[in-house]
Amino acid sequence: MRGFETIGNATLIVHDGEPILATDPWITGEPYFGSWGMSHQIPPAILDGIKRSRFIWFSHGHPDHLNADSLHELSGRQILLPDHVGGLIAGSMIESKLNVQILPTKQWVELSPNVRVMCLPDYNQDATLLVAMGDRLIVDLNDGAALGYRLFIRRLSRSFKRRYLLALCNYGDADMMNLWHEDGRFLPPPAASKPSVGRMYEELLRSFDGTHAVPFSCFHAYQRSDSIWASQYSTPLSAHYQGYDYRGADLLPAFVRVDFESESVTELNPPETPAVVKDPAAFGDDWSEPLERDELAACDAYFKRKAHLAKTLGFINLRIGGRTDTVVLNAALRSGLTFECPRSSFVKAIKWETFDDLLIGNFMKTTLHGLTGLYPDFTPYVAKYADNGRAQSEDELRRYFKAYRERSTAEFLLTRLQFRADAVFRRQFSRESRIFQAAKRAYHWIK
Repeated sequence: MRGFETIGNATLIVHDGEPILATDPWITGEPYFGSWGMSHQIPPAILDGIKRSRFIWFSHGHPDHLNADSLHELSGRQILLPDHVGGLIAGSMIESKLNVQILPTKQWVELSPNVRVMCLPDYNQDATLLVAMGDRLIVDLNDGAALGYRLFIRRLSRSFKRRYLLALCNYGDADMMNLWHEDGRFLPPPAASKPSVGRMYEELLRSFDGTHAVPFSCFHAYQRSDSIWASQYSTPLSAHYQGYDYRGADLLPAFVRVDFESESVTELNPPETPAVVKDPAAFGDDWSEPLERDELAACDAYFKRKAHLAKTLGFINLRIGGRTDTVVLNAALRSGLTFECPRSSFVKAIKWETFDDLLIGNFMKTTLHGLTGLYPDFTPYVAKYADNGRAQSEDELRRYFKAYRERSTAEFLLTRLQFRADAVFRRQFSRESRIFQAAKRAYHWIK
């Protein structure tokens, strides 16, 4: 076959007579400290194709994309990586003696006689992969938004007859949702409004001038007893097609085989994974355990290394094992955060510098003090720029953004301008306000 398949959470398998490339293969393991399981099983024949692929591409470091347990199943494969500033993933893999190739940005690389790829890493530590096969172009956006590259992709795609967009569109349940007011009220997440996912695909297709879209990068199931509550905000498969009414392009099945030679589209219909609820103890977590003295010192140092935090946060409370310890960032500010979390996962996230895994796992409870949310001044600076991009001081942050700006100057500046405008809006309006909710719906329509 010459074409592609999609399966699992965010796995694209490209075939050129044989399996050539598999992307973000989460094929085993339980990411986010056991909070997530796979929503659908991977059929044995397709799993075999993933394992036989000559190249494996990882977009970014989230464990439903770069999964350590799955990586062990793919030994001996040629690993392709984006050229992310900081080089954390590449350095770790090279140190582990894995066969790594860093793809040059905005350049085609041939993988087989009929398959070439181009990688577009962005400042949010996500990456887009373009796969060209004759007059067909596959745009693998996975979790990202092609920040700084949208116009570039649109111009480049004009030379291709068919353009397939693989992208995350959903209610918003693959994000931090466990947010609370300091008065004890839960903050309903944007996913609670269940926005029209079909219309998201329409606007995505218009934005990129696509001819086809495939639901992608959003297939997981909560399974920890302390995160299973988040399942009420999960996006059912049927919701992806509700509200879709765009005659200019086709919205294909979420798990699909597209054969370019026979011009056939086959729905794969993998079985759903049986629902389970697992105790946090299965993943080493005990909510009654407090931090040890050296662990508290490590947490204090971890947050204080992120220079940007002191501009907007006065403190971070760590409520672990029934005890509250405080990291003071700026005594002049009264705003702050309280993280309530089991000790083992929290300590691992600090040690491994993977704080985003706690946020997305949704078993950690976050209380806001004088803030409207974790964006734009906490999550990006901690999880994206610092943990993954290794940019913690003000000088490191300047060099970090300069490196990405030089790859796509005009679009980078436009994207950052939009980010700053969004930042001002988020500081002014609560997530519960009608204005914020209306703006979120408008954003999903126009992004």
